Amino acid sequence: MSYPEVLYVRPAVRILGVEFGRLELRDLLISSLALTVIFASAFAGGLRFASFFGQFLLLLPAAFLGAVPGSFVALAMQKRVGARAGCTIEFRLDARWTALSLILAVIAGVAFAITGRLSRFGNLTRSGAGRMGAAGPLAYLAIAGFALMGAVALRSSQGDFLFTTLRVVTQVDAWLAVLSLIPFPYFAGGDIWRWSKAFWVILAVAGAALFFAAGRL
Repeated sequence: MSYPEVLYVRPAVRILGVEFGRLELRDLLISSLALTVIFASAFAGGLRFASFFGQFLLLLPAAFLGAVPGSFVALAMQKRVGARAGCTIEFRLDARWTALSLILAVIAGVAFAITGRLSRFGNLTRSGAGRMGAAGPLAYLAIAGFALMGAVALRSSQGDFLFTTLRVVTQVDAWLAVLSLIPFPYFAGGDIWRWSKAFWVILAVAGAALFFAAGRL
């Protein structure tokens, strides 16, 4: 699925203090639901495991809580930072990358989890673009950090539904933060890398640390 490089934020819906275009909301919802399936499938190990379907259903609610709110909050934070500098960004679903990510997750248990790209409208300095880009992974990291603290507090209840949910939410959002740092065009990571390579490394290390910390609980 592709769109012309035009702004389609109107008509808009205001969520979390920023405007989302109706088509953008549709794309973001499809993306976040696809991410839910991707992470539940990947964490269940893919079809190579006989227990896949049972594990997939158990992990689905936690994957949903990690992928859906995180996707909306991360994009909203980027929009907020961009608006201060007179810039607008919109999320565009990419059906090919989404399909590839779903196939890799279901068949091989790989959380590739790339479903779209960002289109930016307006002029920004290198530092402005870097700050706007960093707002996304920082939002993911904040959600992952809070979820990890909750999981640590419930560590004595391993196997409990809430503990498992918080651990999965931590890993989902930490991994989304890492993926968003890929230094390619249309990724936040590209802008962050051009702005500050040191800050890019800090964000990447923080995301990896949160992911592996949750896995060791």
